[in-house]
Amino acid sequence: MMFCPKCGGSVTRADRYCRLCGVDLPSHSSGAENRLVTILCTDLCGYSPLAERLDPEDLRECMARIMGEVTTAITRYDGTIEKYIGDAVVAIFGLHRVKEDDPVRAVLAARQAHRAVEHIDLPRGLRPPAPLRLHTGINTGEVIVDFNVSAASPHGTLGRPINIASRLCDLASEGEILIGEALVSTVMRYFNIEWKGNRMFKGIQTPVHVYSVLDEKKTPVAVHREGGLTSQLVGREHELSILLSGARGIAAKRKGVICINGEAGVGKSRLIGEFRDRLGTGSSFLMASCVDHAGSIPYFPLYKLIPPAMELVGLGRKVKENSWSTPGGAEHADHVRCLMAVFGGSPAGGHGSRRIIRERLIDAVHWLFREVSSRMPLVVCIEDIHWADQSTLDLIAYLVNSWGQESPWLMVFSHRPHWVPGFAATRINLKDLSQEDVGRMLSSMLDVPSVPDEMVLSMTHATGGNPFFLEEMVNYLLEKGAGVTLQGREAAPWEIPASLHGLIASRIDSLDASSRRILQEASLIGRTFHEGLLASVSSQALELEEGLDSLVRHGFIHQEGGGEYIFRHDIIRDVAGRSLLKKERRAIHGQIGRALEGSTGPVEGSVSGVLAYHFTRAQEYEKAVQCCLDDAVRCRVSGAWVEASMQYFAAERILESQANLPGRTEMLRDVREGIWNCCRVFNPARAITALEALAIHYRNMGMRKEEAYSFIRLINLYSQLGLFGKALHAYEYGLLLCSEDPLLTAAARTAVAYTHTFLGRPLVALELLESARPVLESSDLFLRAINALSTLAATVWKADMKSADAWYSRTKELSADYMDIDLMADMWLAHICCLLGRFEQARRVHDEVSIREKKLGRMAGGLSYLRIQGSIYFRARYFGDIPGARADLARFDVLGSNILGAGYLKELYTAWIALEEGRVCEAHDRAGQALPGLREGFANRVPYALNTLSEARLLMGDAQGASRAALECIEWNERYGNGDQLIWALRMYAEACVLMGETIPASDALVKAWRLSRASGMKPHQAWILESCGNLFRHEGNVQGAVRYYGASKRIWERMGNAAQASRVAARERFVKQT
Repeated sequence: MMFCPKCGGSVTRADRYCRLCGVDLPSHSSGAENRLVTILCTDLCGYSPLAERLDPEDLRECMARIMGEVTTAITRYDGTIEKYIGDAVVAIFGLHRVKEDDPVRAVLAARQAHRAVEHIDLPRGLRPPAPLRLHTGINTGEVIVDFNVSAASPHGTLGRPINIASRLCDLASEGEILIGEALVSTVMRYFNIEWKGNRMFKGIQTPVHVYSVLDEKKTPVAVHREGGLTSQLVGREHELSILLSGARGIAAKRKGVICINGEAGVGKSRLIGEFRDRLGTGSSFLMASCVDHAGSIPYFPLYKLIPPAMELVGLGRKVKENSWSTPGGAEHADHVRCLMAVFGGSPAGGHGSRRIIRERLIDAVHWLFREVSSRMPLVVCIEDIHWADQSTLDLIAYLVNSWGQESPWLMVFSHRPHWVPGFAATRINLKDLSQEDVGRMLSSMLDVPSVPDEMVLSMTHATGGNPFFLEEMVNYLLEKGAGVTLQGREAAPWEIPASLHGLIASRIDSLDASSRRILQEASLIGRTFHEGLLASVSSQALELEEGLDSLVRHGFIHQEGGGEYIFRHDIIRDVAGRSLLKKERRAIHGQIGRALEGSTGPVEGSVSGVLAYHFTRAQEYEKAVQCCLDDAVRCRVSGAWVEASMQYFAAERILESQANLPGRTEMLRDVREGIWNCCRVFNPARAITALEALAIHYRNMGMRKEEAYSFIRLINLYSQLGLFGKALHAYEYGLLLCSEDPLLTAAARTAVAYTHTFLGRPLVALELLESARPVLESSDLFLRAINALSTLAATVWKADMKSADAWYSRTKELSADYMDIDLMADMWLAHICCLLGRFEQARRVHDEVSIREKKLGRMAGGLSYLRIQGSIYFRARYFGDIPGARADLARFDVLGSNILGAGYLKELYTAWIALEEGRVCEAHDRAGQALPGLREGFANRVPYALNTLSEARLLMGDAQGASRAALECIEWNERYGNGDQLIWALRMYAEACVLMGETIPASDALVKAWRLSRASGMKPHQAWILESCGNLFRHEGNVQGAVRYYGASKRIWERMGNAAQASRVAARERFVKQT
């Protein structure tokens, strides 16, 4: 049996209207669901004295008349009485059918009820001594509504918003209406309100913002026109001209990148659609969209871009036939194989099992788009890039930064404001429409020359000028047959929506039950969904075709072709999905997952990734974890470590929350090993968390060797984050655990050697590495490669350049399978080249490393952080490239944000730049501030800070201070073995001695520095030492000697190709000649 929500009369499921009172019946007349409602709680003040004065029969008559007035007010504004509790009433607005202005209706009902009760006409014997008054609380929020209950209680409603409304009612004084924060943005458009502060209520964990409703504002209202309408493009003429100008630039051999930034609904997609229509047939237009639930699927939008791009270059048929002979020969065929292995299924010829290396994939995509753009102008558009996976973002950044002018193209991206592109681009910032443009849009939609100013103002206030919100609102009003009148609130309380959620919910509620259910089920599949998949899970399979047509007709979804549909907006999808109970959502996600498992059709991106998404939300955790692990492995094979780590994280969250899953302990172990493997380069902090948990696991299992290996791996990660105390403790504890295992002992020594290089102790590091090396010869390549790399780093610090060259070659022999080690070896080669004065080679290697970094994107985070430190030093101190040094410093500030002690490093690096720019006092102060922190952390930078202090003091005329800093630096370097900075310190000491007139110690220091620089082959140091010799001769009055040494220094700089340094020394030489 079912009942009318208005009069309580019996109805059937087939009834659209109540046969007794004629009210519209809701389309969802059975079951339970989440609904956005507004709750009104009102109570009679002074009930107890009234009950004392009247006998029960009179009291009953009095309360009946009072409750009658309250009920009349509530039902007038389409509220539903939830319950009567003594002298209190609870009513709900939007219970059966949401209206966009339910909060306003509730306030209007409360105000009418207050007036009616205050002026109620009771018989003389029942009149109280003072006017009766109500006090009311109103709140808006999502609640569970159960429509399957009895006639005595025709609906049941549960949720926190009801409790808050009740507490607001208790708090309100006589005649007062208090509202919660959720109503404020809507109610304040119609009423003046006053903030009453934050209150803590019993049973509510967080403070509630409380507002009091005062008097009513007068606001004009709206429109009437039947049918669903859209507007022509309004207020976007300038933005469209930018896009068209970018397209014209392709013909002029100019590449372009345009980012369209704006909030949801502001018109990004509409602008792109208009741009596409204006392009005509003379250009290739490739377009794809990113979606929120695919953020962990690597290269997701490329599944839409790559196939049509291959068709454009004539490869579509050959790919389908597995014919790999391409016009470009073997190299191009390899690109096609790579693309097909990731985006189209592995091709024939045994290549399907090959590991797809990230760099090959990026090169293949780069090649394909170049091929397309060489044939005709190319526009590539990706919508909602803020939802893109990290691998896609990295690839796009590489394409944007590396694309040449030989085959120009235009890339267009749309995104939300929170996303910031990592590349240079023309920015189009879409804002809400002005009031004038809202008027133009209304005129266009209504097909009238103009609309009243009052209506424009009202609509501008209601929508904020958001085009989508405005369009949705007008269509809803038209669907409801709203009249074009300018009246007060009570005559037309519907014209402004309480919120967009309420607006969309109200439109969804207008659908028939079958279409509504189809919309809800489709929302859980994703923004884009296929009719076949929906048919396999829908409870409305028989009405599916008609229901989808209805949803298209009502503007909720668009038909894309081939059985594919897309939600018109994510807000529609979110509101539709949220209206289902969690239990229903879980069940439907499970159905979707099982349908996909049995599907033989194409699924974009990773099937296992999509399955993981649905099974997680279905709480089918065993399947979800396995899908996460399968997708993580697939991501790792394609080089997408960031996405792989996201799947591992998802699996870890499930396993940590589900203590009773079979095999949980072993799966957690595998997941955390995977997290370490993926995160050790780009997210060391997360890798540390995983390894620390693994160490506890192995300890609990009594697995000493595995526990020891966890601590050994932690040594390097702790060092990356500047946690050197923890690194040394991990070494000591790990060594204790593996003291009887030669291989693990050697691995521990190799790992801690890396720590000692950070601590400025290359001699200690070399001793540890040498003792470990013989044992590692029988180990796997990884440990041998780590040992070689650490040896390379230590020999560079020691200034043993011949050995460093040899160890670079050895590292490269071992590092081919380890991207991070291989790239770091090249970073050290660039460092070696700078120290030796092979500047052209240094630039070339640096550029190659930078290109590889761009391809790696976020995965290069830790590597970029290390490279940038060296880059700042050489740019500032060797080349005088201050803009480049500043750019690197800005990047360091971002990459080093989670490094303990990074602030001290930044102070030192800023001091180098200040020194080169002549801000000597600032350089001195910054180096001095950095020094204490460096002593406690990144001690390998201590000699750099001391030499910076010494040089700054020389320029400030403080020769004694410079001498002290230089002598301390000399002592440090002779003890720990930093050859490069020892030479620099000897030269600083010599310069200080010259200023103090102590020429003999100056000469001795320069001779020693010269011998060291000659032995190491460091030509830049040789040039600087010769310059210092010139300074010494000049101080002694030997102008010819000074000029001779300046000239020799200048020639060395010239032979090394360092024009900046050569010019600086030449200026000094000219000055001495002239004086």
